[in-house]
Amino acid sequence: MPYFLLQHTVLWPPILWAVVFTAINLYQISRIYLERRPVVLSDDEQRLYDLGFQIAAPARVRLVDARGRVEKRRGRRKGPDRG
Repeated sequence: MPYFLLQHTVLWPPILWAVVFTAINLYQISRIYLERRPVVLSDDEQRLYDLGFQIAAPARVRLVDARGRVEKRRGRRKGPDRG
């Protein structure tokens, strides 16, 4: 980036693209960091994990549990037993 800034005429398009790519990479790094943090499951989530989700990551079990709670609150039921 200093190369683009120290020219006789400042090269703005490469500077802009460098900033865009840096922002995208920082966003992706933060997402990966947040996904890989250790997850502590509540008692209900741990029970759900023990019942059949051992192949899934604990963070995914937390998402499934949260999604089920939202669907239950809304009164929705999905599946073959829905009339």
